[in-house]
Amino acid sequence: MKKRLKALEAKVAQEGLILTEAQVIALEKAKTEKEAHGDTNDIFAFLTTEPNKEGGAIHPKAMPVVLTAREEIDVWMNAPAEEALKLQRRFPAIR
Repeated sequence: MKKRLKALEAKVAQEGLILTEAQVIALEKAKTEKEAHGDTNDIFAFLTTEPNKEGGAIHPKAMPVVLTAREEIDVWMNAPAEEALKLQRRFPAIR
């Protein structure tokens, strides 16, 4: 039901549709429940770089950046973008 309501809400916004009273009530109820239960949106991202030899064999354009130390995780999560993006480098080839 939630997916259907989200899809309806998106379609209304995109196409400027007019909703029935029942549809408006359903959207308002979903919004109220979301606010009451603290519904969250989980968001994630990953950083890629040019692949090393092993990664390139799987995907020739990119491979994920691998953080190997606790300090790097702290930089990625908390540092200004300019500093965090310095972590964008290939993982050393194993062979």
